[in-house]
Amino acid sequence: MKPLVQLLAFFVVLEVLAARSPGQEGPPVPRAPQGGYSFGFGAGNVSEQWTYGNQVDSVHLYFEASRAIGEYAEIFGRLGWSNSVINEGLYVPLSATASDLSPNAFTPLLGAGIRSELFTHGSWTIGGTVSAVFHSEFTEYVSEYTNVYHRTWIHSISEYNATLTAITPIRDALFYFGPTVHFAYLDGVTEQFEVQPDQTNISRRIVTIRDKGSIAGVAGVQMPIHEVPVIAEIRIGDSISGGISIFYPW
Repeated sequence: MKPLVQLLAFFVVLEVLAARSPGQEGPPVPRAPQGGYSFGFGAGNVSEQWTYGNQVDSVHLYFEASRAIGEYAEIFGRLGWSNSVINEGLYVPLSATASDLSPNAFTPLLGAGIRSELFTHGSWTIGGTVSAVFHSEFTEYVSEYTNVYHRTWIHSISEYNATLTAITPIRDALFYFGPTVHFAYLDGVTEQFEVQPDQTNISRRIVTIRDKGSIAGVAGVQMPIHEVPVIAEIRIGDSISGGISIFYPW
């Protein structure tokens, strides 16, 4: 089997087995060589139970570039797309029901972070990663009756992760595991339009959805496949998740 086909097959199998992912952090060691850079690609599905009971699902596709800072740390940035669904995130007052909130399409995302080794003892290393992701605004329309509809404008979606992991090498692979904490903030405005023959009544309310620190465990492996570094990661929280990425250092 050709190397590219093997990488694609590995990617597909992992995504099928780990159909949910909060976004991969990877081992907290520089992917870029000292004084150098790295460039890669990652993909995954996101499924998180946020603090007030909202189930948030999202598909992420992103490119990542990093720059080494000294020997033990690096900064990185991400640019890509996401398609999110906030399950029952929009309350429809007239019918007393909840509707899913989603852009129904891929929208841009922008992320950044830092990963670093903190200290080493024997073959074990402790390190940490801190990252943030910002999603694009979107508008959702919901029709309730022929003369009543809702327009929701979500103007701010941001997520923050902090992960502390232990790392150990086994042959050519790096295995890592540890706790991670996730924060998220979503803000918007819902407008209700009631169209009458002689006028249109408009009412507004604030939409606020939060995740105030959900804690989970992560574990993963970084290993070369035909000299291409591949990172596979799972997360165990309110659901079992997974993600995968590849990168090229230079």
